[in-house]
Amino acid sequence: MHRTGVVLSLSLVCVAAQAQPCVTPQALGSYNTPDYSRGVAIEGSRAYVADTSAGLYVIDIANPSSPALLGTFEMATEAIGVDAAGDVVYVADNLAGLRIVDVSDPTSPTLLFTYDTAGTATGVTVVGNLAYVADGFAGLQIIDVTHPAAPVHLGGFDTQGRAVSVAVSNGVAYVADDFKGLQIIDVSDPDNTTLLGSFETLFYSLDVKVVGSTAYVADFSQGIWAIDVSDPANPAMLDFIDFPQRLEAVAIDGSLAYIAHGLAGLTVVDISDPSALAPIATLGTPGVAKDIVHVNGMAYIADGSSGLQIIRAEPCAPDTNCDGMLSPADFSAWVSAFSTASPACDQNNDGLCTPADFSAWVANYNMGC
Repeated sequence: MHRTGVVLSLSLVCVAAQAQPCVTPQALGSYNTPDYSRGVAIEGSRAYVADTSAGLYVIDIANPSSPALLGTFEMATEAIGVDAAGDVVYVADNLAGLRIVDVSDPTSPTLLFTYDTAGTATGVTVVGNLAYVADGFAGLQIIDVTHPAAPVHLGGFDTQGRAVSVAVSNGVAYVADDFKGLQIIDVSDPDNTTLLGSFETLFYSLDVKVVGSTAYVADFSQGIWAIDVSDPANPAMLDFIDFPQRLEAVAIDGSLAYIAHGLAGLTVVDISDPSALAPIATLGTPGVAKDIVHVNGMAYIADGSSGLQIIRAEPCAPDTNCDGMLSPADFSAWVSAFSTASPACDQNNDGLCTPADFSAWVANYNMGC
């Protein structure tokens, strides 16, 4: 009875203080491309790396510890951004615009089409049958790629700054517009795009990702912004973290943001509460982290002169002492968490600290991370 009474009182404490995820990034593998890796996309067991003047690199990542080259494709100018959909890869080829490449045979990629955009293509995002191209001082370009060998330009929007990257959600495009911050554009009718709103960050907005009604912007040397875009006409800051090194790109997976943090490598930020961003882990990379994708617990980083870096970076609930490994010491740490009703006690994510969390910890431990 005494234990039951204590548990009930502890449960209230756990509800008020949710556990911050334990993430201990671990480098697994790498592939050193010949030039300067600027962009990366993942499709299935392949990584597609935009390697500037060396072009597109197709890399087998079925074994993340030992990635292997499958094929390459030269670009007309410089491969900067990349996205993939099935067996088609879309490359932002700087002055040459959008290059569309067939990778159904990854050992021998072939060009389907080159669409010469008006500006300098640095980023591309494919949603359904539409490719949204961040086209430098020419702003946003929207291209119908229903037939990749015969794309059709539908429309665009001339942003106020220099469009670097773009995210699209529910008919709205969010453009990282360099010195003009975040531009929010209605693209529900590509022939008639309109500006909904904008938010000026402190420096150079280089990347943006959107989850629900929150936009996360990597702002070069000024940090990461969480911006409420529920009212696109009046975006509002939720939180901001000023980091000492430049931020190049951001990927979102669940309640975590994974940041390509330039010379600092990988930084992981807890975004479970967008109004209270919290850095929780870092891991240096050998190069300059320029772009990042996070899939199935793995961070894939375009790391400048150090090519592709693959890092395991995922929450591990049973690693109660957060040392990056599972051992009997984690049981002792869980007992301590239970005794003090600290957030790490909650292993079944019900917001409570009860004996049921011991069974959950055992199951999590046996499952591994």
